[in-house]
Amino acid sequence: MATEVIGSITVISNPSPDANSYASIAKYKEVLSLDVNKDISGETDESIAARLINATRQIDFENSGNFLGELYDDSYALMFPRTGLIDYRGIKVTDYTVFPEQLILATIYQSYYIGKIDYYAESSSVSGVKRQEMEGLGSQEFFDPSDQKKAVKKDKWAKEVGGFLNSFMLSPISTGSSYVTVLGRG
Repeated sequence: MATEVIGSITVISNPSPDANSYASIAKYKEVLSLDVNKDISGETDESIAARLINATRQIDFENSGNFLGELYDDSYALMFPRTGLIDYRGIKVTDYTVFPEQLILATIYQSYYIGKIDYYAESSSVSGVKRQEMEGLGSQEFFDPSDQKKAVKKDKWAKEVGGFLNSFMLSPISTGSSYVTVLGRG
């Protein structure tokens, strides 16, 4: 069993009744050190461990009713391994002693994403601010209430997660940004 103890956090990343992560800290570092678009230089093992566990929980809790197949062993702590799955190459998953590679990668990229972005934050773009020039009086800015404010909610999934997990899902994970329109007040 792959068990890594980092401070007060224990990462158990092999299928078992005690597992709490689909990926190990070592695998996280191995994968992301090869990705030229990811910078993991300032990350601590403790923060990686916590995020791997959180990413695993997010994958399980938010998709539990959406996974194909059936649990391999009801006594296992996580939603994987599962029987009756086909991987992204079209090959039947039959090794239940390890987690599928694409699940490990989804966990790693989601963990990285959790550490780099506050996906609960909203960024706003406000349209409708107008400037009016008045001869001899200068200019005045005002808000036109007929225009709207758009709040862009950041996606809760890393863009890579859907690609890795969708072959295991009844319906695909959407990794596009969602928009919420809020009427502006003048």
